Amino acid sequence: MQPGKALTETKVSKGDETYRVIYDDRGVPHTVGSPQENQSERGAIKFMNDDLRKGLDLYDPKTGNGSEYLWQNDNGVLSEKGLVHDANGNHRVSGVTADFIKVTWKNGKIVGVETWDANKSTAVVSAESVDNIQKTINNKLNSMGNKRQSQNVVFVAHSMEQAEAVRDRFVGNANVRVIFAGAGKPGSEFFDSHSSGGIRGGWAPGERPAGGGGRRGGGKRGGGGLGGKVMNGAGILGDLAFIREGWKTLERGCENVVISCGPPPTA
Repeated sequence: MQPGKALTETKVSKGDETYRVIYDDRGVPHTVGSPQENQSERGAIKFMNDDLRKGLDLYDPKTGNGSEYLWQNDNGVLSEKGLVHDANGNHRVSGVTADFIKVTWKNGKIVGVETWDANKSTAVVSAESVDNIQKTINNKLNSMGNKRQSQNVVFVAHSMEQAEAVRDRFVGNANVRVIFAGAGKPGSEFFDSHSSGGIRGGWAPGERPAGGGGRRGGGKRGGGGLGGKVMNGAGILGDLAFIREGWKTLERGCENVVISCGPPPTA
């Protein structure tokens, strides 16, 4: 973690490799990776970037504005799961092993970095299977969970029934996005919990009908999700505070943390 590099991009060498690294608002390095073979992950990142593109929100290098979901290399510069303190002093999953990062630029400068992990289940839809999906997603988001892997999760449903069932478990939670890509062609019915009404019919993933829709319609941003997403970047810890908090962490016996699992320093 390097607070002085928060919201910047650079090249970092590790061994014989040179990586593209983007630092989030807390100075945690996220290594940009290459597309993977997992079909649900490929489908998720395509769906979400298509949504940005159709809404004219995809990053445009000519203007330096917009957002884009990028693959993350979980074996890059930093590959160990851990926690950081957000701008309010609360624990937040560092997200360095999540599948993707969503980077937002304004006038050529990085203003936000979010981590996203894709999840799916091939189980037949039932109360038990949806319970298991909910538990898995919560464990990925929760800083005290077993996985504590990402600040946000996109669940790739295998049917409209599964999409609606999982959506109902996370109503108002902006850290969870549920999608169903349908048959993957115009004329199919799609689902996106970050769109008003959820169901999208007869048009491509991410395309908005005239007059509304889009991911802004259903998310209730800041809705208190388990991921505790705070992106304002204030109150970055100084080097001295970092060192002091480090030995306090050892005294508490915390494990697998980037900064600590205790309260942030007050001085």
